[in-house]
Formats: sequence, C-alpha cells, structure tokens
Amino acid sequence: MDFIFPSFAKKQLRILVIHPSFEQSSFARDLIPGGYEPIFEQVANLETLDLALQKRWDIIIADNSPALAKWAKSLFSYAENFPETAIFILPLDQMNKQKTWSFLNLPSFLLNISPAIIYSARATRDHGITYISEAIFHQFGYQPHEFLTNPQFFLDHIHPDDRSQVQEGLQNLLAQNFYSQEYRLQHKDGNYIWVYDTKRLIRSEKGEPLEIVGCLVNINEKKLKEEEIKSLNVTLEQEIAKRTRQLANFNKDITLLYEMGNMLQASYSYGDALEVISKFISRMFPNFSGGLFLLNESKTLLEPIIFWGELLKKEGEGVFTPAQCWALRRHQVYRVMGPEASIYCEHIKASQTTLPDYSLCVPLIAQRQILGLIHLQGFSSAREGLSTPTVDKLSPQELLDKEQLAITMAEQIALALSNLKMKEFLIQQSIRDPLTGLFNRRYLEESLGREITRAKRRNTSLGVIMMDIDFFKNINDTYGHEAGDAVLKVLGNLLQFRVRGEDIVCRYGGDEFTIIMPGASLETIRQRAEQLRQIAEGHLMIKIDNQSVGPVTLSCGVAVFPDHGDSGDAVLQMADSALLAAKQKGRNRVEIAKL
Repeated sequence: MDFIFPSFAKKQLRILVIHPSFEQSSFARDLIPGGYEPIFEQVANLETLDLALQKRWDIIIADNSPALAKWAKSLFSYAENFPETAIFILPLDQMNKQKTWSFLNLPSFLLNISPAIIYSARATRDHGITYISEAIFHQFGYQPHEFLTNPQFFLDHIHPDDRSQVQEGLQNLLAQNFYSQEYRLQHKDGNYIWVYDTKRLIRSEKGEPLEIVGCLVNINEKKLKEEEIKSLNVTLEQEIAKRTRQLANFNKDITLLYEMGNMLQASYSYGDALEVISKFISRMFPNFSGGLFLLNESKTLLEPIIFWGELLKKEGEGVFTPAQCWALRRHQVYRVMGPEASIYCEHIKASQTTLPDYSLCVPLIAQRQILGLIHLQGFSSAREGLSTPTVDKLSPQELLDKEQLAITMAEQIALALSNLKMKEFLIQQSIRDPLTGLFNRRYLEESLGREITRAKRRNTSLGVIMMDIDFFKNINDTYGHEAGDAVLKVLGNLLQFRVRGEDIVCRYGGDEFTIIMPGASLETIRQRAEQLRQIAEGHLMIKIDNQSVGPVTLSCGVAVFPDHGDSGDAVLQMADSALLAAKQKGRNRVEIAKL
C-alpha cells in the first residue's frame, strides 16, 4: 500500500509499508494500534532525517535488527536525494520473530516494484552478483541470470573510463561500509546510461563482511540535463568572453575616435587635419584596405588623399568621378556583401581585377555639400594569393560596429574639413587682396615684423622692394577703371611668378606693391627690382575693348635690413623714400635708399 505525505525537504516521498500477511490482504487493518496516520503525522513534523529515522524506528520496530535497520536507513538517506525511490519499512514486531530476515528473504514483489535496480553481491574479491531485480531488464535489456552466471558481467559492462573508479569504490566500501558514486553502465543496445550506485556492506556480529547490497538508479536524464546546462554555460561564457573582447575593441575604437576628434578641432589647416586623419584611420580599420577621397576644387573628380592596405598599388590609381560611386549618387552609405549579393561601384570595378568580398562607401557630407568619401574593402581568408587584410575574422556584430564607426568618423571628418575650409576661406579673405590675389597690407605688416625677428635671430639680411605703376591715374582717366583693374591683375600675376618661393608679394595699396625678400643682399634686391622693371616695360601690354593700354612702366625703391633700419617700419619707410626719389628722377627706374 502506498502512502504519500510531505517530507522534511518539501518533497513527496513514497512510503511502502509491507507485512508478511500482505498476500492475504490483511496487512492494512490493525497492523499498528491507532493506524498509520498518527505515525505519518509525527514523521512529517520532524525537522531532520536522522530524527525522522529514529522516531520511525522507535514507533514501528519493537524488536530491533541492526543489519536491517542500517539497510533501511541507507535507503532513507538515498531517498532524500532521489525522492522517487521507494522506502521499505519493515515492522518487525508484527513479523515472525523466529524467522531470520536477510535482504534476499524479502518477497520478490517488494524488490521488483521499485523503479530502482536492487542488487546484492558477494563481499569477496570477485564481487559477483548474487541477486539483481527485474528492473535491470526493463531499464537495460539484460536478463538477471546474465549477471548471476558470469561474475565479471557487471564490471565488463561499465564504461572503460569509469571502471577504475568503480573498483576503487568497492575498496572504499570495505573501509567505510557505505559508498555511493556515479558511473556509466552499458545498455544491451550498446549505449551507455548514467546510474547512481549506493552500496552498503553488511557485516556479521563479529564484524566480518557478509554481503554487499546496493541500489542502482537511472540518472541519465539528469546527467544529460547537467551536460546540457554545462554546455550552455560554456557557450554562454564563451559568448560573454567574445562580446567582452568585442566591447573592449569597440571602446578602443571609440577612444581613438575621440582623440582624433579632439585633434581635428585643434587643427589649424587642411594639411594639419589630413595628417591627423592619416594617423588614426588605418588603426581603427586594421582588417580592411581603404582610403579617404576628396573632391577637387572643380568638384569633378575624387582624388585619393589617404589610403592604406593594398587599395591603390599603382600611382595614378583611384581617381574617379562622383557618378562612379553609388554612395555619392544616392547621398547615403552603400554596402556590398559578396560578389553575388549586390552591384559594385564603378570605381571599384575600374581599379581592381579582383573584386572584394566586402565593400563600404561612406560619403563625407557637411552643410549638404559632398566633400569626399571614406571607402573600405576587405577579402575573406579563403581567397588564395592575397595579402590583403581579411574581414571574415570579424563577427557580424563586429562588422556592424566597424560600419557604425566608419559612419561616425565620416561625420566628424566632414564637419572638421568643412569648418577648416570655411576658416581658410575667411583667413584668405582677411589677408588677400580680392583683385590681384596678392597678400594685402595687413598681412605685409604681420609678415614683415616676423621676418625681421627671424633675420635678427639668424643674423641675416632682409630686403624690401617698393614699386609703383607710373602714371596709373592717367590709365584710369583715359581707359576707365576697368582698364586700371586689369593692369593691376596682370602685374599681380607677373610678380607672383617672378619671385622666389620664400618671398612675400603684397599689394600695399592703390597702385603700390611691396616685395619682402628674406636673406637677400642689397645687390640681389636691386637686381631683382631691375629685372621686374624691365619685364613690365617690355611685356606688360593690355587690351581693353580692342584698345591697347601701355606700355606700363614701374618705379622701384629698395632698402635692406639692417643697413637701412633696425625695424620693419624703418626699412619700409626707407624703401618708400627711395621709390619717391625714383619718381622724382623721371620714373621707370630703380633707386636704392640712402644710408
């Protein structure tokens, strides 16, 4: 008869109460005065297993049998871990006290109704099985007699990796009297099933080993779940480690992007900004080849300014029109994943014989104006004969992170370049003469002071040429101001292309021009002034409305630091005085300032 009641560990334990009169079906009546319920109540209210066992045996067993009590107690302990195991309670006070009850004296129905496999074995060296319940057939497909006729049958069907520990457990059993372990037992179909084996060594009154009793429980499902959980944990740990590594790389990229942004903000010119970008961009995209392309002044071509990897192998490669890029035509990011997936941009097909496995074009757009393009591309490691970086080392998430990084970088670069372009335009507006394109008087004054300081530090000379267009007022009066402006433009172009790279040419005001020549001696300055005067006299002819304006002549005055003054203003004043002297002496001549 089965009785179910709440256990001490909040589990459901099945308790089977057996009496020798079970076969006559009279065991359930008057077995114990007062019935079973009070006993179950008392057991259910106990806090620990040991107290429960002690209380139960006090109530049920009047004539105590030590061997049987130990065996029952082991089953109780086992059932605490495996609540579905049957617990056998034998009320000896109602049994035939003259009959000796060993494990094998129990009725066969009692041993076979349990879901566990009950067995006994000799406590000798071979540990041969002397009894095994029919559950071995239902769970493993073997007939009990297969174990009884072959002492090695049981051990031979234990997994080879587990045999040593099972043998070690049997040795421990002799010292401890109780031992439990998990191992794999082979099913008749060849598969191995995990079992939990609890063994108890029964000794005689003299302490000699008599027999081993044990209980096998199929825990394969439990072990499979444990393995599944373990595998999931390993997978989760790997995924966490992988994502942690990805986040670390992403944080590194964000740090580099932040540093690049700070340096771009501090850049003074386009050149500064491009140098900053070149230092950072390849570090953020090591698995790609790529380049930064900028529109030329006429906005007709994109030219490679920065590139890395093997994007451009030959000089002159990489120049293309905006119409050859889908990203520039659509004003949005364009991505290609594999040759079969999408349409490649024409600039990729035109410059490469081997199409990449991955391509990304990100336009640089600021103030609704296209400034250029960031282009990334990569190959898979499956490609043979390629030394380019491989993108298949990146996970899909890492690839998305890199794309977002490229988009954010493009925004920063576009904004920085746009601001610098506006800044340079405003600077040029402030230091350039809009008519001639030469530096203006403001820039002359700043530059002259700087060059004088440099000349003092280096102990070198510095020359100044002041020149004036002869009879310029007559040109304006005769031919109009348009003609006068044309003369100024032509003279400005002449001066720009007839001086050294370190010389500074300025429109001083009206029809006056000034040239600063660092490191030039007085004789060099005089010769250069005379050369310019002669070129103007012989070649400065201008036509306005089919009317010739000219010839145009120049009067020049020259002075040198430190001979004619110890400051920029002093040298400039002396050159101006020499120019006045040239005009007074008839114009179209060069005069040197007096010492």
